[in-house]
Amino acid sequence: MAMSMHAIWNGSGTVGGCLGFIITYAFVMVPAFIVILVVIIFGLRREGRIVREFLNLKFNAECCAHKSTSSFAVSLGGWVDRLTP
Repeated sequence: MAMSMHAIWNGSGTVGGCLGFIITYAFVMVPAFIVILVVIIFGLRREGRIVREFLNLKFNAECCAHKSTSSFAVSLGGWVDRLTP
């Protein structure tokens, strides 16, 4: 994937000149960056849910306070929850 993106990036400037470079940047690189950000956000949200679920099970089994699980799970992925409605 990285080698393909690098080849597209270098080839666009070589073959298409300045206009090819700008078109490639706008229609290939920017959407690829947005897709990567979306994948990261969904992955972090999923990880936060999994950690929260298993910490609740573990802490309930050991008779720990419920508040401590929520605060830990929020610290892992709380900023991602604020980014999405």
